[in-house]
Order: sequence, then structure tokens, then C-alpha cells
Amino acid sequence: VPNKSTVGIVVKGLTIERLDIGGPAHTSSKLKPGDFILEVDGVPTTNHNIATLLVGSDKPGSAVSFTFAKGGPQGAVERITLTRMSSKDIQERKEMFEMFEKLKDLVEKYCKSEK
Repeated sequence: VPNKSTVGIVVKGLTIERLDIGGPAHTSSKLKPGDFILEVDGVPTTNHNIATLLVGSDKPGSAVSFTFAKGGPQGAVERITLTRMSSKDIQERKEMFEMFEKLKDLVEKYCKSEK
């Protein structure tokens, strides 16, 4: 089974619906839910080609560039290049982020109970 890769973007149509925690798109802090993807690797996006363009070479470590409009199709146009990560690595990062969130919640509860 080949190692699948991703930048951690989930789209609905051409709009970013969510970013996978710990993925390249999330850690870039540039892309946000609601941003509208105009191009992937210089190719204009459509509802028909977006999935294929996001998969691209599907090699962890490969670069992918995005041209996107902030907050929707009429937003300011920006560009970013991300490096694909293996889907397995993103899942492991997500689990780590979730553990840190649980730990943070436990610490906050403990600190409140000590007052």
C-alpha cells in the first residue's frame, strides 16, 4: 500500500471547509475555513477537478502551491506553497494535539480546584 499524502485540507466545492489539525495547511496559519481555492499548482480549479488537483503527485515531501481568495470568492487573492505530509504522520500529529488539549483541560481543572 503506497503512503498517501495530504496537506490537510477538506473542501466543500472549492471552499475550504476545515483544516486537519497538525497538517501543513493548519500549521501554515495562512489558510482558513471559508477561503476559496482558485488554483492548485497553477491550474484553475473547478468542482470537477479539485479532488484530483489536491491529490496531485500524492508523494509525501512534494510541494503544492495554492492561489486562494480569503474568506470567499471575492476576497483578497493570496498564494502559498505547502509540502505534502503522509496521511499517517498527520493523523499522529492530530492525536498529539488532542492529547495536549486534554492535558491542558486537566491542568486548568486542577488549578481551579486548588484555589
